[in-house]
Amino acid sequence: RASVLAGDYDALGTATDYLIGGCLALVGNLWDVGDKVIDRFAASLLRLWGLDRHSTADIAVPLDGDRSLTLPPPPDGPASLAEAVCWARRACRMPFLTGAAPVVYGIPAYLS
Repeated sequence: RASVLAGDYDALGTATDYLIGGCLALVGNLWDVGDKVIDRFAASLLRLWGLDRHSTADIAVPLDGDRSLTLPPPPDGPASLAEAVCWARRACRMPFLTGAAPVVYGIPAYLS
């Protein structure tokens, strides 16, 4: 039977509710991330996916004195949400720690 859940953990939560409700894809964090870091990630994600090409194009957050991070260049052609998340992780100061928190649930989504 397809309606019987098997295993130790139930597949329930906010992400599942959105997917059952008809959302094709969503981005969520696996753990808590600071506001500045996730704001920088979100601005980069919006620009790379094509939702906000102008207002977030030149964001740079000062870090440790005069160093600053710049956003990665956008991929060639249209990017899926998963590709944009992958590229946006590079905008984080610690891409393998805080940049690894955002994940994509659902199917590959493209903007047309």
